[in-house]
Amino acid sequence: MTVTNPQPNPSNASQTARSGLRTWWREPHFLEKNTILGCTLIVFELVLFPPESPVQMLLALAWLGLVAVIPFVRGVPCAIMLLAAMAVCALLPGQGWWTSGGTAVVTALLAVGYLLPQRGAVAAVLGYAAFDAVGYAFAGTNSIGGSAIRGMIGVINDIVADDMTAIGAVPRRQDVASTLPQYSMIVLVFTFALDLMIVGFLVVFGAAFRRGDEANERAARSQRMLERITREQELAHMIHDSVANDMSTIAMLAWRAKAAIAAGTADDAADGATDGAKCGSDVNGASGGPRVSVVSDGLDEEDIADMLDAIYERSHHALDRVHEVIDVLNGRRMLEHDRNVEDGTETGPGAVSEDDGASEAAEVTGIAPFDAQVEKYVEDQDRAMARLGIRGISRVRCDATPVVPPSVRRTVMNLLEEIYANLVRHCAMHTNTAYSLFVTVDERCVRINEVNALAVESDTLTYGHRHGDGLAFQRAAVESLGGVLHASAQDGAWTVNAEIPLDRLSMLPL
Repeated sequence: MTVTNPQPNPSNASQTARSGLRTWWREPHFLEKNTILGCTLIVFELVLFPPESPVQMLLALAWLGLVAVIPFVRGVPCAIMLLAAMAVCALLPGQGWWTSGGTAVVTALLAVGYLLPQRGAVAAVLGYAAFDAVGYAFAGTNSIGGSAIRGMIGVINDIVADDMTAIGAVPRRQDVASTLPQYSMIVLVFTFALDLMIVGFLVVFGAAFRRGDEANERAARSQRMLERITREQELAHMIHDSVANDMSTIAMLAWRAKAAIAAGTADDAADGATDGAKCGSDVNGASGGPRVSVVSDGLDEEDIADMLDAIYERSHHALDRVHEVIDVLNGRRMLEHDRNVEDGTETGPGAVSEDDGASEAAEVTGIAPFDAQVEKYVEDQDRAMARLGIRGISRVRCDATPVVPPSVRRTVMNLLEEIYANLVRHCAMHTNTAYSLFVTVDERCVRINEVNALAVESDTLTYGHRHGDGLAFQRAAVESLGGVLHASAQDGAWTVNAEIPLDRLSMLPL
Protein backbone atom coordinates (compact mmCIF):
# COMPACT_ATOMS: atom_id res chain seq x y z
CA MET A 1 0.00 0.00 0.00
CA THR A 2 1.36 3.38 -0.99
CA VAL A 3 1.22 6.08 1.64
CA THR A 4 0.97 9.59 0.32
CA ASN A 5 1.79 12.60 2.41
CA PRO A 6 -0.90 15.28 2.34
CA GLN A 7 0.15 18.34 0.42
CA PRO A 8 -0.12 21.67 2.21
CA ASN A 9 -2.91 23.89 1.08
CA PRO A 10 -1.48 27.12 -0.42
CA SER A 11 -4.58 29.09 0.49
CA ASN A 12 -4.27 28.08 4.16
CA ALA A 13 -0.58 28.99 4.18
CA SER A 14 -1.26 32.41 2.69
CA GLN A 15 -4.12 33.00 5.10
CA THR A 16 -1.87 32.07 8.02
CA ALA A 17 0.81 34.42 6.74
CA ARG A 18 -1.65 37.28 6.40
CA SER A 19 -3.00 36.63 9.88
CA GLY A 20 0.52 36.59 11.30
CA LEU A 21 1.35 39.84 9.51
CA ARG A 22 -1.77 41.55 10.86
CA THR A 23 -0.93 40.35 14.35
CA TRP A 24 2.62 41.64 14.04
CA TRP A 25 1.43 45.01 12.71
CA ARG A 26 -0.85 45.48 15.74
CA GLU A 27 2.07 44.93 18.09
CA PRO A 28 4.32 47.85 19.13
CA HIS A 29 7.15 47.61 16.56
CA PHE A 30 7.69 51.31 15.92
CA LEU A 31 11.22 51.18 14.55
CA GLU A 32 10.37 48.37 12.14
CA LYS A 33 7.18 50.08 10.95
CA ASN A 34 8.98 53.41 10.63
CA THR A 35 11.69 51.78 8.53
CA ILE A 36 9.18 49.99 6.29
CA LEU A 37 7.25 53.19 5.60
CA GLY A 38 10.45 55.23 5.09
CA CYS A 39 12.00 52.72 2.67
CA THR A 40 8.72 52.42 0.75
CA LEU A 41 8.47 56.20 0.32
CA ILE A 42 12.12 56.47 -0.75
CA VAL A 43 11.61 53.77 -3.41
CA PHE A 44 8.51 55.58 -4.70
CA GLU A 45 10.49 58.83 -4.84
CA LEU A 46 13.25 57.10 -6.79
CA VAL A 47 10.67 55.98 -9.33
CA LEU A 48 8.72 59.24 -9.54
CA PHE A 49 11.64 61.69 -9.16
CA PRO A 50 14.79 59.90 -10.29
CA PRO A 51 18.14 61.47 -9.32
CA GLU A 52 19.71 63.73 -11.91
CA SER A 53 23.27 62.43 -11.62
CA PRO A 54 25.17 59.33 -10.50
CA VAL A 55 26.23 61.15 -7.35
CA GLN A 56 22.61 61.86 -6.50
CA MET A 57 21.79 58.19 -7.13
CA LEU A 58 24.56 57.12 -4.73
CA LEU A 59 23.23 59.51 -2.12
CA ALA A 60 19.70 58.12 -2.57
CA LEU A 61 20.95 54.56 -2.15
CA ALA A 62 23.00 55.62 0.88
CA TRP A 63 19.93 57.13 2.51
CA LEU A 64 17.94 54.00 1.70
CA GLY A 65 20.58 51.78 3.31
CA LEU A 66 20.82 54.03 6.36
CA VAL A 67 17.07 53.87 6.93
CA ALA A 68 17.05 50.10 6.39
CA VAL A 69 19.55 49.40 9.19
CA ILE A 70 17.71 51.41 11.85
CA PRO A 71 15.89 48.41 13.42
CA PHE A 72 19.13 46.44 13.65
CA VAL A 73 21.21 49.09 15.48
CA ARG A 74 19.19 50.08 18.51
CA GLY A 75 19.81 52.36 21.44
CA VAL A 76 21.73 55.58 21.77
CA PRO A 77 24.50 54.50 19.32
CA CYS A 78 21.92 54.24 16.54
CA ALA A 79 20.59 57.75 17.30
CA ILE A 80 24.13 59.18 17.29
CA MET A 81 24.82 57.45 13.97
CA LEU A 82 21.70 58.96 12.40
CA LEU A 83 22.50 62.47 13.66
CA ALA A 84 26.09 62.18 12.40
CA ALA A 85 24.87 61.02 8.98
CA MET A 86 22.49 63.99 8.71
CA ALA A 87 25.29 66.39 9.73
CA VAL A 88 27.69 64.95 7.14
CA CYS A 89 25.11 65.17 4.35
CA ALA A 90 24.41 68.78 5.26
CA LEU A 91 28.09 69.58 4.53
CA LEU A 92 28.01 68.03 1.06
CA PRO A 93 28.24 70.50 -1.86
CA GLY A 94 25.22 71.14 -4.03
CA GLN A 95 21.55 71.51 -3.40
CA GLY A 96 18.70 69.11 -3.98
CA TRP A 97 16.27 66.71 -2.41
CA TRP A 98 18.63 63.76 -2.33
CA THR A 99 21.49 65.80 -0.96
CA SER A 100 19.49 67.11 1.96
CA GLY A 101 17.92 63.73 2.69
CA GLY A 102 14.24 64.52 2.42
CA THR A 103 12.13 61.57 3.52
CA ALA A 104 15.16 59.77 4.95
CA VAL A 105 15.78 62.68 7.35
CA VAL A 106 12.15 62.57 8.51
CA THR A 107 12.43 58.80 9.14
CA ALA A 108 15.74 59.26 10.94
CA LEU A 109 14.41 62.00 13.22
CA LEU A 110 11.42 59.86 14.20
CA ALA A 111 13.83 57.07 15.11
CA VAL A 112 16.03 59.50 17.07
CA GLY A 113 13.06 60.60 19.15
CA TYR A 114 12.16 56.99 19.82
CA LEU A 115 15.68 55.88 20.75
CA LEU A 116 16.90 58.75 22.92
CA PRO A 117 15.80 59.49 26.49
CA GLN A 118 14.04 62.74 27.24
CA ARG A 119 17.11 64.89 27.91
CA GLY A 120 18.98 63.33 25.04
CA ALA A 121 16.10 64.10 22.68
CA VAL A 122 16.01 67.76 23.80
CA ALA A 123 19.77 68.06 23.33
CA ALA A 124 19.50 66.45 19.89
CA VAL A 125 16.81 68.90 18.76
CA LEU A 126 18.69 71.97 20.00
CA GLY A 127 22.04 70.77 18.70
CA TYR A 128 20.84 69.79 15.23
CA ALA A 129 18.75 72.98 14.84
CA ALA A 130 21.73 75.18 15.84
CA PHE A 131 24.15 73.26 13.58
CA ASP A 132 21.76 73.43 10.61
CA ALA A 133 20.95 77.14 11.08
CA VAL A 134 24.57 78.26 11.59
CA GLY A 135 25.84 76.16 8.70
CA TYR A 136 23.20 77.43 6.31
CA ALA A 137 23.39 81.10 7.35
CA PHE A 138 27.19 81.43 7.28
CA ALA A 139 28.53 78.49 5.23
CA GLY A 140 25.73 77.81 2.77
CA THR A 141 25.28 74.17 3.74
CA ASN A 142 22.21 72.14 2.80
CA SER A 143 19.17 72.82 4.94
CA ILE A 144 15.49 72.18 4.38
CA GLY A 145 14.51 74.84 6.92
CA GLY A 146 17.03 77.37 5.57
CA SER A 147 15.87 76.84 1.99
CA ALA A 148 12.30 77.49 3.12
CA ILE A 149 13.33 80.72 4.88
CA ARG A 150 15.28 81.96 1.87
CA GLY A 151 12.36 81.14 -0.38
CA MET A 152 9.99 83.07 1.89
CA ILE A 153 12.30 86.12 1.84
CA GLY A 154 12.46 85.92 -1.95
CA VAL A 155 8.69 85.74 -2.20
CA ILE A 156 8.35 88.77 0.06
CA ASN A 157 10.82 90.66 -2.14
CA ASP A 158 8.84 89.77 -5.27
CA ILE A 159 5.61 90.89 -3.66
CA VAL A 160 7.15 94.25 -2.79
CA ALA A 161 8.39 94.65 -6.36
CA ASP A 162 4.98 93.81 -7.77
CA ASP A 163 3.33 96.35 -5.49
CA MET A 164 5.73 99.03 -6.70
CA THR A 165 4.88 98.17 -10.31
CA ALA A 166 1.17 98.38 -9.52
CA ILE A 167 1.47 101.95 -8.24
CA GLY A 168 3.55 103.06 -11.22
CA ALA A 169 6.89 103.10 -9.51
CA VAL A 170 9.97 101.55 -11.02
CA PRO A 171 10.56 98.18 -9.28
CA ARG A 172 14.00 97.58 -7.93
CA ARG A 173 14.79 93.87 -7.87
CA GLN A 174 18.10 93.55 -6.12
CA ASP A 175 19.88 90.79 -4.25
CA VAL A 176 18.29 90.61 -0.82
CA ALA A 177 21.49 89.42 0.81
CA SER A 178 23.30 92.60 -0.25
CA THR A 179 20.54 95.10 0.41
CA LEU A 180 18.88 93.76 3.54
CA PRO A 181 20.76 94.70 6.74
CA GLN A 182 21.71 91.80 8.96
CA TYR A 183 20.44 89.33 6.39
CA SER A 184 22.56 86.46 7.74
CA MET A 185 21.30 86.98 11.29
CA ILE A 186 17.70 87.08 10.10
CA VAL A 187 18.19 83.84 8.18
CA LEU A 188 19.98 82.33 11.19
CA VAL A 189 17.21 83.16 13.65
CA PHE A 190 14.31 82.12 11.46
CA THR A 191 16.06 78.99 10.27
CA PHE A 192 16.77 77.99 13.86
CA ALA A 193 13.14 78.64 14.84
CA LEU A 194 11.79 76.69 11.88
CA ASP A 195 14.21 73.81 12.52
CA LEU A 196 13.10 73.73 16.13
CA MET A 197 9.49 73.37 15.03
CA ILE A 198 10.13 70.74 12.33
CA VAL A 199 12.82 68.72 14.06
CA GLY A 200 11.18 69.10 17.46
CA PHE A 201 7.83 67.88 16.16
CA LEU A 202 9.36 64.78 14.55
CA VAL A 203 11.49 63.95 17.59
CA VAL A 204 8.59 64.49 20.01
CA PHE A 205 6.37 62.37 17.77
CA GLY A 206 8.88 59.52 17.95
CA ALA A 207 9.28 59.99 21.70
CA ALA A 208 5.49 59.75 22.11
CA PHE A 209 5.56 56.32 20.50
CA ARG A 210 8.39 55.29 22.82
CA ARG A 211 6.42 56.38 25.87
CA GLY A 212 3.41 54.51 24.53
CA ASP A 213 5.48 51.35 24.11
CA GLU A 214 6.93 51.77 27.59
CA ALA A 215 3.43 52.17 29.01
CA ASN A 216 2.35 49.02 27.18
CA GLU A 217 5.37 47.19 28.54
CA ARG A 218 4.59 48.36 32.07
CA ALA A 219 1.01 47.22 31.61
CA ALA A 220 2.25 43.85 30.35
CA ARG A 221 4.58 43.52 33.34
CA SER A 222 1.74 44.42 35.67
CA GLN A 223 -0.44 41.85 33.96
CA ARG A 224 2.24 39.19 34.34
CA MET A 225 2.70 40.15 37.99
CA LEU A 226 -1.06 39.99 38.52
CA GLU A 227 -1.16 36.57 36.89
CA ARG A 228 1.70 35.41 39.11
CA ILE A 229 -0.02 36.73 42.24
CA THR A 230 -3.28 35.13 41.15
CA ARG A 231 -1.45 31.87 40.57
CA GLU A 232 0.14 32.05 44.00
CA GLN A 233 -3.25 32.78 45.54
CA GLU A 234 -4.72 29.80 43.71
CA LEU A 235 -1.93 27.65 45.11
CA ALA A 236 -2.56 29.04 48.59
CA HIS A 237 -6.26 28.23 48.22
CA MET A 238 -5.37 24.79 46.95
CA ILE A 239 -3.11 24.08 49.91
CA HIS A 240 -5.54 25.51 52.45
CA ASP A 241 -8.74 24.03 51.05
CA SER A 242 -7.35 20.53 50.85
CA VAL A 243 -4.12 19.99 52.74
CA ALA A 244 -4.91 22.12 55.79
CA ASN A 245 -8.44 20.73 56.01
CA ASP A 246 -7.17 17.18 55.65
CA MET A 247 -4.60 17.80 58.36
CA SER A 248 -7.30 19.12 60.70
CA THR A 249 -9.43 16.03 60.13
CA ILE A 250 -6.43 13.71 60.55
CA ALA A 251 -5.47 15.43 63.80
CA MET A 252 -9.05 15.21 65.04
CA LEU A 253 -9.33 11.52 64.16
CA ALA A 254 -5.98 10.71 65.75
CA TRP A 255 -6.91 12.63 68.89
CA ARG A 256 -10.24 10.85 69.19
CA ALA A 257 -8.75 7.44 68.46
CA LYS A 258 -6.03 8.00 71.03
CA ALA A 259 -8.59 9.05 73.66
CA ALA A 260 -10.75 6.03 72.87
CA ILE A 261 -7.79 3.63 73.07
CA ALA A 262 -6.63 5.17 76.34
CA ALA A 263 -10.12 4.86 77.80
CA GLY A 264 -10.33 1.25 76.61
CA THR A 265 -6.96 0.44 78.17
CA ALA A 266 -8.07 1.89 81.51
CA ASP A 267 -11.29 -0.14 81.37
CA ASP A 268 -9.35 -3.32 80.62
CA ALA A 269 -7.03 -2.67 83.57
CA ALA A 270 -9.99 -2.15 85.89
CA ASP A 271 -11.67 -5.30 84.60
CA GLY A 272 -8.43 -7.24 85.12
CA ALA A 273 -8.24 -6.16 88.75
CA THR A 274 -11.83 -7.18 89.33
CA ASP A 275 -11.25 -10.54 87.70
CA GLY A 276 -8.18 -11.08 89.90
CA ALA A 277 -10.21 -10.44 93.06
CA LYS A 278 -12.83 -12.85 91.90
CA CYS A 279 -10.22 -15.52 91.21
CA GLY A 280 -9.00 -15.18 94.79
CA SER A 281 -12.43 -15.96 96.19
CA ASP A 282 -13.38 -18.59 93.60
CA VAL A 283 -10.43 -20.70 92.49
CA ASN A 284 -12.68 -22.78 90.30
CA GLY A 285 -14.01 -19.77 88.41
CA ALA A 286 -13.77 -19.83 84.61
CA SER A 287 -12.25 -17.05 82.61
CA GLY A 288 -15.27 -16.82 80.31
CA GLY A 289 -15.49 -16.46 76.50
CA PRO A 290 -13.79 -13.95 74.25
CA ARG A 291 -14.62 -10.34 74.82
CA VAL A 292 -14.72 -7.21 72.67
CA SER A 293 -13.15 -4.11 74.12
CA VAL A 294 -15.64 -1.30 74.35
CA VAL A 295 -14.23 2.16 74.74
CA SER A 296 -15.69 5.56 75.54
CA ASP A 297 -18.59 7.03 73.53
CA GLY A 298 -19.69 3.58 72.56
CA LEU A 299 -16.74 3.05 70.20
CA ASP A 300 -15.39 -0.45 69.71
CA GLU A 301 -12.39 -1.88 67.92
CA GLU A 302 -14.17 -1.71 64.56
CA ASP A 303 -14.76 2.03 65.02
CA ILE A 304 -11.10 2.52 65.85
CA ALA A 305 -10.13 0.63 62.68
CA ASP A 306 -12.44 2.87 60.65
CA MET A 307 -10.76 5.93 62.11
CA LEU A 308 -7.31 4.60 61.23
CA ASP A 309 -8.48 3.83 57.68
CA ALA A 310 -9.83 7.39 57.39
CA ILE A 311 -6.51 8.78 58.61
CA TYR A 312 -4.70 6.70 56.01
CA GLU A 313 -6.99 7.86 53.20
CA ARG A 314 -6.91 11.50 54.24
CA SER A 315 -3.12 11.50 54.49
CA HIS A 316 -2.81 10.06 50.98
CA HIS A 317 -5.26 12.62 49.64
CA ALA A 318 -3.27 15.46 51.25
CA LEU A 319 -0.04 13.99 49.87
CA ASP A 320 -1.52 13.88 46.37
CA ARG A 321 -2.51 17.53 46.60
CA VAL A 322 0.98 18.46 47.78
CA HIS A 323 2.40 16.70 44.73
CA GLU A 324 -0.03 18.64 42.54
CA VAL A 325 1.20 21.93 44.00
CA ILE A 326 4.83 20.85 43.47
CA ASP A 327 4.07 19.93 39.85
CA VAL A 328 2.42 23.32 39.28
CA LEU A 329 5.43 25.13 40.74
CA ASN A 330 7.76 23.08 38.53
CA GLY A 331 5.66 23.82 35.46
CA ARG A 332 4.76 20.18 34.79
CA ARG A 333 1.01 20.78 35.08
CA MET A 334 -1.51 23.59 35.06
CA LEU A 335 -3.65 24.78 37.89
CA GLU A 336 -7.02 23.08 38.07
CA HIS A 337 -8.77 26.42 37.51
CA ASP A 338 -6.77 27.19 34.36
CA ARG A 339 -7.26 23.72 32.92
CA ASN A 340 -10.98 23.79 33.62
CA VAL A 341 -11.33 27.14 31.89
CA GLU A 342 -9.68 25.67 28.80
CA ASP A 343 -11.66 22.42 28.55
CA GLY A 344 -14.96 23.69 29.97
CA THR A 345 -15.04 21.36 32.99
CA GLU A 346 -14.91 22.11 36.66
CA THR A 347 -13.32 20.67 39.74
CA GLY A 348 -14.43 20.85 43.30
CA PRO A 349 -14.59 18.91 46.49
CA GLY A 350 -17.86 17.21 45.63
CA ALA A 351 -16.74 14.51 43.23
CA VAL A 352 -15.44 11.41 44.96
CA SER A 353 -13.99 8.49 43.07
CA GLU A 354 -14.70 4.95 44.18
CA ASP A 355 -11.12 4.35 45.22
CA ASP A 356 -10.75 7.58 47.14
CA GLY A 357 -12.04 7.38 50.68
CA ALA A 358 -11.59 11.06 51.43
CA SER A 359 -14.80 12.97 51.11
CA GLU A 360 -13.21 16.03 49.59
CA ALA A 361 -12.53 15.50 46.33
CA ALA A 362 -11.31 14.57 43.17
CA GLU A 363 -12.34 15.85 39.84
CA VAL A 364 -15.81 16.87 38.78
CA THR A 365 -16.44 16.28 35.12
CA GLY A 366 -19.12 18.93 34.86
CA ILE A 367 -21.65 16.35 33.57
CA ALA A 368 -23.28 15.56 36.93
CA PRO A 369 -26.05 17.98 37.96
CA PHE A 370 -25.03 20.56 40.47
CA ASP A 371 -27.62 19.58 43.07
CA ALA A 372 -26.52 15.93 42.86
CA GLN A 373 -22.92 16.96 43.35
CA VAL A 374 -23.80 19.07 46.41
CA GLU A 375 -26.01 16.34 47.91
CA LYS A 376 -23.32 13.69 47.52
CA TYR A 377 -20.68 15.91 49.05
CA VAL A 378 -22.91 16.88 51.99
CA GLU A 379 -23.80 13.24 52.69
CA ASP A 380 -20.14 12.23 52.66
CA GLN A 381 -19.22 15.06 54.97
CA ASP A 382 -22.06 14.29 57.39
CA ARG A 383 -20.80 10.74 57.69
CA ALA A 384 -17.26 12.02 58.30
CA MET A 385 -18.54 14.45 60.95
CA ALA A 386 -20.45 11.66 62.69
CA ARG A 387 -17.28 9.57 62.73
CA LEU A 388 -15.62 12.46 64.58
CA GLY A 389 -18.44 12.68 67.10
CA ILE A 390 -19.99 15.79 65.52
CA ARG A 391 -23.61 15.19 64.58
CA GLY A 392 -25.86 17.58 62.73
CA ILE A 393 -28.35 17.94 59.91
CA SER A 394 -27.85 19.11 56.33
CA ARG A 395 -30.50 19.87 53.74
CA VAL A 396 -30.11 20.60 50.02
CA ARG A 397 -33.09 22.08 48.20
CA CYS A 398 -33.20 22.85 44.50
CA ASP A 399 -36.16 25.00 43.49
CA ALA A 400 -35.07 25.09 39.86
CA THR A 401 -32.61 23.44 37.50
CA PRO A 402 -30.49 26.39 36.39
CA VAL A 403 -27.19 26.20 34.56
CA VAL A 404 -24.55 26.79 37.21
CA PRO A 405 -21.39 28.45 35.81
CA PRO A 406 -18.11 26.69 36.57
CA SER A 407 -16.86 29.60 38.68
CA VAL A 408 -20.00 29.53 40.86
CA ARG A 409 -19.82 25.74 41.17
CA ARG A 410 -16.20 25.89 42.28
CA THR A 411 -16.85 28.70 44.77
CA VAL A 412 -19.85 26.92 46.32
CA MET A 413 -17.98 23.65 46.75
CA ASN A 414 -14.94 25.37 48.22
CA LEU A 415 -17.13 27.27 50.67
CA LEU A 416 -18.85 24.07 51.77
CA GLU A 417 -15.48 22.46 52.28
CA GLU A 418 -14.36 25.39 54.41
CA ILE A 419 -17.56 25.22 56.48
CA TYR A 420 -17.05 21.54 57.26
CA ALA A 421 -13.37 22.13 58.03
CA ASN A 422 -14.33 24.80 60.56
CA LEU A 423 -16.83 22.38 62.10
CA VAL A 424 -13.94 20.01 62.73
CA ARG A 425 -11.93 22.76 64.38
CA HIS A 426 -14.51 24.68 66.40
CA CYS A 427 -17.85 22.87 66.64
CA ALA A 428 -19.09 21.52 69.95
CA MET A 429 -19.15 17.73 70.22
CA HIS A 430 -21.38 15.20 71.98
CA THR A 431 -24.60 17.08 71.25
CA ASN A 432 -27.61 15.82 69.35
CA THR A 433 -27.57 18.60 66.75
CA ALA A 434 -24.21 20.31 66.74
CA TYR A 435 -24.73 22.02 63.41
CA SER A 436 -27.38 22.76 60.80
CA LEU A 437 -26.56 23.40 57.13
CA PHE A 438 -29.03 24.45 54.45
CA VAL A 439 -28.18 24.87 50.75
CA THR A 440 -30.81 26.35 48.45
CA VAL A 441 -30.47 26.64 44.69
CA ASP A 442 -32.91 28.69 42.64
CA GLU A 443 -32.84 30.31 39.23
CA ARG A 444 -31.05 33.41 40.52
CA CYS A 445 -28.51 32.34 43.12
CA VAL A 446 -27.19 29.75 45.54
CA ARG A 447 -27.83 30.38 49.25
CA ILE A 448 -25.84 28.71 52.01
CA ASN A 449 -26.89 29.06 55.65
CA GLU A 450 -25.04 27.30 58.44
CA VAL A 451 -25.17 27.54 62.23
CA ASN A 452 -23.27 25.48 64.76
CA ALA A 453 -22.66 25.45 68.48
CA LEU A 454 -19.21 26.69 69.43
CA ALA A 455 -17.06 24.60 71.71
CA VAL A 456 -15.01 26.15 74.48
CA GLU A 457 -11.79 27.24 72.81
CA SER A 458 -9.57 25.60 75.42
CA ASP A 459 -11.33 22.26 74.83
CA THR A 460 -10.85 22.23 71.07
CA LEU A 461 -8.10 20.51 69.18
CA THR A 462 -6.95 23.81 67.67
CA TYR A 463 -6.41 25.54 70.99
CA GLY A 464 -2.99 27.17 71.03
CA HIS A 465 -2.52 26.72 67.27
CA ARG A 466 -2.58 29.40 64.59
CA HIS A 467 -5.85 29.75 62.74
CA GLY A 468 -5.83 30.29 58.99
CA ASP A 469 -7.58 32.78 56.75
CA GLY A 470 -9.77 30.28 54.95
CA LEU A 471 -13.02 32.14 55.49
CA ALA A 472 -11.42 35.39 54.32
CA PHE A 473 -10.34 33.59 51.13
CA GLN A 474 -13.88 32.34 50.59
CA ARG A 475 -15.36 35.79 51.19
CA ALA A 476 -13.06 37.24 48.55
CA ALA A 477 -14.07 34.51 46.10
CA VAL A 478 -17.78 35.07 46.76
CA GLU A 479 -17.50 38.84 46.43
CA SER A 480 -15.57 38.48 43.17
CA LEU A 481 -18.73 36.85 41.74
CA GLY A 482 -20.94 39.65 43.02
CA GLY A 483 -22.18 37.76 46.07
CA VAL A 484 -22.06 38.37 49.80
CA LEU A 485 -20.84 36.32 52.76
CA HIS A 486 -21.47 37.14 56.40
CA ALA A 487 -20.09 35.24 59.39
CA SER A 488 -20.53 36.04 63.06
CA ALA A 489 -20.47 34.50 66.52
CA GLN A 490 -23.23 35.28 69.01
CA ASP A 491 -24.56 33.56 72.14
CA GLY A 492 -22.27 30.57 71.73
CA ALA A 493 -23.27 29.93 68.12
CA TRP A 494 -21.42 30.51 64.88
CA THR A 495 -23.44 31.57 61.84
CA VAL A 496 -22.44 31.70 58.18
CA ASN A 497 -24.73 33.16 55.51
CA ALA A 498 -23.70 33.36 51.87
CA GLU A 499 -25.52 34.30 48.71
CA ILE A 500 -23.76 33.59 45.40
CA PRO A 501 -25.49 34.79 42.21
CA LEU A 502 -25.50 32.60 39.14
CA ASP A 503 -25.13 35.79 37.14
CA ARG A 504 -23.94 39.19 38.31
CA LEU A 505 -26.91 40.89 36.64
CA SER A 506 -29.37 38.73 38.57
CA MET A 507 -28.38 40.43 41.85
CA LEU A 508 -28.92 43.98 40.64
CA PRO A 509 -31.97 45.73 42.14
CA LEU A 510 -34.93 46.04 39.81
